Amino acid sequence: MKIRSHLIFLVLGAVVPILAFTAVMTAVFWREQRTAFHERFLDRVRGMAIALDRELDGNIRALEVLADSTALRSGDLHAFYERTVRFRDRQRTWSNIVLVDAPSGKQMINLRPPFGARLPEAPDKASIRTVVQLERPFVTALSQGPVSGEYVTHIIVPAKSDRGAQYVLVGVIHAARWLEFLSNYPIASDATLTLLDQNGIIVARTLNNDRWVGQPPSPGLLQQSRSAPEGAYRNVGLEGQFFYSAHSRSTISGWTLATGVPVAGVEAKLRKSTITLAAAAGVMALVAVGLALVFGRRIAGPVSALARSAGALSNAEPVIVEQHTGVAEVEEVSRAFHEAAEQLRIHEEELNYQRQLLETITDHAPSMLVMIDTQGRATFVNPATERMTGYTAEELLGQVVHEKIHHSHPDGTPYPIEDCSLNQAVTTGQSVHDHEDAFVRQDGSFFAALCSASPILRNDVPVGTVIEVQDITQRKRAEEERRRMNQELERRVEERTTELVRSVVQREKLQEQLLQAQKMESLGTLAGGIAHDFNNILNIILGYVATLRDNGDPATAESLGVIRQTVERGASVVQQLLTVARKSELKFEPVDVNGFLRQLAKLLGETFSKTINIAMELNPRIPPIIADPNRLSQALLNLCVNARDAMGSGGTLVLRTETAAGKDLRARFHAAEDREYVCIAVADTGAGMDATTRERVFDPFFTTKGQGEGTGLGLTVVYGIAQSHRGFIDIESEPGRGSTFRVYLPVQPADDTRGAAPPAAAGHARTSAYGHGTLLFVEDEEPQLDLIQGFLQRKGYKVLVARDGVEAVELHKQHKAEIAAVILDLGLPRLSGWEAFLSMKQEQPTVKAIFASGYIKADVRSEMLRQGVIEILYKPYEPADLAAKIGAVINEPTATSAG
Repeated sequence: MKIRSHLIFLVLGAVVPILAFTAVMTAVFWREQRTAFHERFLDRVRGMAIALDRELDGNIRALEVLADSTALRSGDLHAFYERTVRFRDRQRTWSNIVLVDAPSGKQMINLRPPFGARLPEAPDKASIRTVVQLERPFVTALSQGPVSGEYVTHIIVPAKSDRGAQYVLVGVIHAARWLEFLSNYPIASDATLTLLDQNGIIVARTLNNDRWVGQPPSPGLLQQSRSAPEGAYRNVGLEGQFFYSAHSRSTISGWTLATGVPVAGVEAKLRKSTITLAAAAGVMALVAVGLALVFGRRIAGPVSALARSAGALSNAEPVIVEQHTGVAEVEEVSRAFHEAAEQLRIHEEELNYQRQLLETITDHAPSMLVMIDTQGRATFVNPATERMTGYTAEELLGQVVHEKIHHSHPDGTPYPIEDCSLNQAVTTGQSVHDHEDAFVRQDGSFFAALCSASPILRNDVPVGTVIEVQDITQRKRAEEERRRMNQELERRVEERTTELVRSVVQREKLQEQLLQAQKMESLGTLAGGIAHDFNNILNIILGYVATLRDNGDPATAESLGVIRQTVERGASVVQQLLTVARKSELKFEPVDVNGFLRQLAKLLGETFSKTINIAMELNPRIPPIIADPNRLSQALLNLCVNARDAMGSGGTLVLRTETAAGKDLRARFHAAEDREYVCIAVADTGAGMDATTRERVFDPFFTTKGQGEGTGLGLTVVYGIAQSHRGFIDIESEPGRGSTFRVYLPVQPADDTRGAAPPAAAGHARTSAYGHGTLLFVEDEEPQLDLIQGFLQRKGYKVLVARDGVEAVELHKQHKAEIAAVILDLGLPRLSGWEAFLSMKQEQPTVKAIFASGYIKADVRSEMLRQGVIEILYKPYEPADLAAKIGAVINEPTATSAG
């Protein structure tokens, strides 16, 4: 067969699989395009469902804001009616808004008749009961008005008055509004959008809406929407067309959004792409065959010349190079044959040299070198073989080497040839390196040897083995002596190492406790600093809220109330941070731990889920401790709440008490100085924690809960409370085996009040009376300074202001005769508030002062009161609180301090 025929068959052999592959890929392309269209279609309807949820969420939130209005909470229905009318006029969504008394189902307000007209009972009492029971909004299915006959939907939200009245607020949305919502969504011109309620009834449809509203959809869409929350599929529409359809369900209302596009339009584009692809494949096959015929004719002649050059090379004849074959590659190969002949001569000379070099190396090698064939017969031995075994080369060549020098073990037992390590290289094709063995000399004596064997390969097939054997008799004797000495040394080192390990483990435990204490001390210092600055910020916000509230603008009353609540939440977080920093006030008193835990268990039993079993293991001999009951309650409650959250599907919560000696605790807590401690353990059977979580569990703002489910301060607060009681806390937990937190608190004599804070100074009731006189107000926060200065001036006071301690001292020197009272912040620039007060006191012993701060240490506060500070005001505070303090200070009789 000529080369042209070969080329044609070669091309056909290459093209036919390509054509087959093209046909398969065409089918795959068709299927993948349809799948991709389904995915794009489903993504689009998901986006529409999200838009529907946003629309519903906006309507629900608008109704909730209306339901939370002051007029409704106060019970003023007429004012609420007027507010609702204005609300509806601003929102095009609502066709009517109805207020229903939940217990009776009676309509209280309906925007269609005038206020006060007689109203019937609400028709949808079942939905009203659902909203009241679940206390959350509800979106109803499509319904038809009994009088107007119009199709509407309702959004129902719960509402309450301050007097306890239970209402629901019903927003009525006309079905046409939902058609408008669908029409605003961009879709293809031939696509159809359909909105179904939770009962599968059409709420709105972009095609023939008036005909199909209130009717069920096509059977295929109805079945698919009920079987799955979303999907893409082929369906028959209400008008009888075949559609590619997709639907997705709203997470808020349970409504379903569906869209469809005619099958014919989609598949026409796919069919056109498929035909184009198939035609291109056919043209490619015809062109390939034609090219094979043309190039086959051009290549045939030069290849014949190349064959003649190959014959010359095999016969060691001169190679004749064709200079003008017409094919450059053939000319290159011919020249390569000529060069190859020259290289063969050079390689033959090099091979002779390498053979002589190898013989020199093997003859002078100190190791025994033997080559054997696949039957184990010797084909080569070097001179060292005779020195090591006593056999001459003539006595070994052609003999089975194993039977001569490797036939038995040193104990006299036979060594089967099939187990011989020397033969494994040729039988398995794997090399053997540094294998210790024993060989037999001609006189029958044995010598220890280190042998290696590598297979000799020809065309990747083992044809023999080369073996290297080293006599290691002397080395074995030396190794045995070293082994004996090493064993003795290892025994001594092991004994010493055991002692050192015990010492190192003890030191590592102490170091770990120290690092944890240092880390929590640093975090506590940071938390205290954050709390100080945050208190100043909250104080400014609360001051301006009070000012706006006093202006009496009812339109902003609700917003100001929300801001005030937010400030109070922020103040609560500040108090937690102060607890973390051990800067919160403590009131110590004797506490019966077992009785305290019984009361806590009773509270938990009434509030926790019944799936959580609360067990107590209390030691009846637990002595009383000196502690702050409120802080102790907060710490244990935080631990119990964490344990409950860790047991989502239920479990057992165990409260346990026991005593621990201080000397035993010092192994884990180097600061455990007291003689005896009470241990309070809180154990759960929850999910447990891994090592990474355990290391960070006490860090501030670290939490494993979801967004909005926790601040991450719970366990940090527990750590701070334990530290403020001179106690300790540790954790034992493993994934899947629950967690146990142990709080150790020192046992103190009943009269021991170390760390107890003195009682707070008595407060004064707020007063709105106007004052008189001159005040010196010192504050480094400019917004707070402007706020309080303006407030006090409106109260009738003359106010001197200073922005740091040095400026305050200078102003006091100039106006001390007229200043009735000084208001200072403790943390001031240049000179602290306390240092500034002491300077003023030296200048005027009868100076009256009010200090404002987010936190004051107990010993500092006692010193302040002893030095004549009359009032202490804690941030955040309202301006009215400050005015009351000022009035009390000015009216306080003048007296010098004890210091």
